[in-house]
Amino acid sequence: MRNFLGFLVIVVIVVLAVGYYLDWFKFSSNSTGNTSNFNMQVDKAKIQTDTEKAKEQVQDTAKDIKEKIKPSSESKEKSNP
Repeated sequence: MRNFLGFLVIVVIVVLAVGYYLDWFKFSSNSTGNTSNFNMQVDKAKIQTDTEKAKEQVQDTAKDIKEKIKPSSESKEKSNP
């Protein structure tokens, strides 16, 4: 159980770090007198567009791999009558 919680903490840290790098999350703080405010903004539109771009890249890569594999399997079939 302890290992699983440690894994979850690491996943959250990685997601926050990647999100901050890709401008998905913005952090700001404000302090007045004895109070301090900490704000986190989430840019849902940016997350959506980046997710769509990643899906397209994965699909294009998968299509390229399939095209590279397909001709080699067809040539093997032609050589074995």
